[in-house]
Amino acid sequence: MLFAWADDFTTQKKIMVLKTEDQIWKFLKNKQNVILVVDQMNALKTKGVANKRAEGIREWLISFTAFNKGIFSSSANSTTDLEEFQHESPIRVITTEMEQWWKQHKDIDMGEYSSNKIEDFTGRIPLLLKQCAVKQYVMQKVINLRNPELRQIHGNSVDFTQLVKTAATNSKWEWYCNYVRACVRNEPAPDEWRQFLELIDHRYFYRDENDIGHYTCGLVRDAVTNKLLELDVTFIDINFLNSLPDFIHNRSVVGYMMEYAILASIRSQGLRVGEWGSKGMELSFFQAQPDIQFDIRDRPILFRPRQTNYKTIDGIIVFIMDPKRTGKKEKPTLLLFPLQITVAKNHSNSYLGFLHEYRQWAKRQLSKFDIELEFLWITPNKSDFIQHPPDSPWPRHQERYIPFSEISTDIWIQYQRAEKAKKEKGGCRSRIIGRLLISLSWSMSSSLNSSAAHSRVA
Repeated sequence: MLFAWADDFTTQKKIMVLKTEDQIWKFLKNKQNVILVVDQMNALKTKGVANKRAEGIREWLISFTAFNKGIFSSSANSTTDLEEFQHESPIRVITTEMEQWWKQHKDIDMGEYSSNKIEDFTGRIPLLLKQCAVKQYVMQKVINLRNPELRQIHGNSVDFTQLVKTAATNSKWEWYCNYVRACVRNEPAPDEWRQFLELIDHRYFYRDENDIGHYTCGLVRDAVTNKLLELDVTFIDINFLNSLPDFIHNRSVVGYMMEYAILASIRSQGLRVGEWGSKGMELSFFQAQPDIQFDIRDRPILFRPRQTNYKTIDGIIVFIMDPKRTGKKEKPTLLLFPLQITVAKNHSNSYLGFLHEYRQWAKRQLSKFDIELEFLWITPNKSDFIQHPPDSPWPRHQERYIPFSEISTDIWIQYQRAEKAKKEKGGCRSRIIGRLLISLSWSMSSSLNSSAAHSRVA
């Protein structure tokens, strides 16, 4: 209070003689244009524990809002208060905070990323947002989702998963997979979680008071899912998409779920591309281009980048065919099917990016193989085929669009169901927003008419 009235010595003397809560309450009641700001309000709310003194102070603080304005905040992980805020307003406070962050970074170079992708990847966590906004020039910042700090978080989460796989029994590993699956799908966490506390990476996965699982950010969600795709062939099944309608307005989450469902389907059911096809294939991971193996012949391998936000491709199918025995010294044929899975209408040109990034790599293979290339776009419903002329070292090659329905009928049905839910929710959301805007405009006009020119902040 002394800080609030630092320019008013007469009022300061009155403040110094206030001794009780009642005296402070009466003093503030008679003051106009006061804004009371209180942090850590959750410290005064001990759920399930009788604490009349704490509750009394909390009610006393809230009582000031009867005649003045109040701003009350809580710890970020206070789920009880977050639940109350959600009941009070259909728009979460975090949305307003993100709007301010984007205003402060309106000139940032986002490169290949959308705002939705950045918010999903960072979980809107201030520390991660700060890490991804990197200063490139004196006055220019760029978005970098591959910097060392973010890679460290990726590594920590993956290391924990590998540790559980190595040390846990089969039953505990199954429980761990079920828990992570519930968190990434925002579904009820499995029972008996108190017995398996050591299996939960509490830094990144948690459950709320309703036992619904959650994850902190898309960075960790993608990293752990990628690792589980490698370690456990049963982690992703058709039920993985059951919660897709709940996320349909978040295209980054939809893209994540569709990407992993399709990769799992290609691994288990195979893929047909023109006259070439397979009934399933082995999945292998690579850190860098030289990691791609060339000693496996006459069966396809689906190579997946370990880096979850790999710039150009989501995977590459490699198939090496030995030459027919004709007596001539023919080279084996290296079939390459780089693929990109997307639900976005607009996407960076991964095809051109792949040609450029793998150009030197392809040159090194020409001495050993005859290369055949076909770039695959896997999209909701587009079906197309584009022929491209030679582009050294690449020979004549194709760019093919494959709809979800040709990958898996079940996946396509789930996606259609989610899109239908999106349209239904969209109509409802429009009506809610319309009513909200009317209410806000009325409240703002009333506030502007009654507000004074100057306010005290306590």
